[in-house]
Amino acid sequence: MADTLIYVPTNNCARVMIFLRLNGLEHEVSIKSPFDYGGLDTDAYRAINPMAKLPALITSAGDTVFESQVIVEYLADKYSRRLTEPCLPSTLGARTKARLLLRIHDMYVSGANCTTDPAVWANQGAMYKEKMPLEERKGRAADLWKQLEVIEGLLDSDGPFAAGELSLADCALYPTYVFVVELAPISLGWEKPFDKLEKTKTWFAFCEAHEVLGVVGADVHALVKKILTAQAEGVAKQVADAEGMAEALKALALCV
Repeated sequence: MADTLIYVPTNNCARVMIFLRLNGLEHEVSIKSPFDYGGLDTDAYRAINPMAKLPALITSAGDTVFESQVIVEYLADKYSRRLTEPCLPSTLGARTKARLLLRIHDMYVSGANCTTDPAVWANQGAMYKEKMPLEERKGRAADLWKQLEVIEGLLDSDGPFAAGELSLADCALYPTYVFVVELAPISLGWEKPFDKLEKTKTWFAFCEAHEVLGVVGADVHALVKKILTAQAEGVAKQVADAEGMAEALKALALCV
């Protein structure tokens, strides 16, 4: 019996798929949709992932694993002898940088850190969560831009990957940056958001063209266009209707 990965091409799910495809392991897992279990907010799915979030994994032994990074580590452990790309840089400095980038992403960009109150948002939600209050949106957008600048400062100057060599930081950051490039121009007025982040712009373009990251990223682009673009447009209308808010959000990313 194969492991079962419950998957939709969101940013956090995509890191798992990137790791699988980098190592030729995508056929070792069975892919299912959360709708095969009735949807995220059902007893059946919560029995698998009590956080009611994606992704989740049911192991071949029947155990359940959730949180994307833990799933990646489980797969890396299980298939350790078969990994062709462990996403572990060869030097201490690069490994440390990769872990730091990963931590910043998970803590300060994509993580909401609350599963009982749907009104507690991740910073990335500033781009598309329509129910977010305007002042909170402004604060979270400010922190989102701060984190993009922090990550810009940490990216390896020589590239081509985030820490110089391919790492789990690339697997995590790149799909989330697809969200940024697709949604921030619509909702926050951040036209070409990476133009003022030179290393980020170069790294992101490399990821888009990469034979594995780019393929998985294309699915993330498609999901964002299909589902989240309309939400970002709703946010943009709210922002436009609030006096001075559009200019304040643009100013965060030096777009004015």
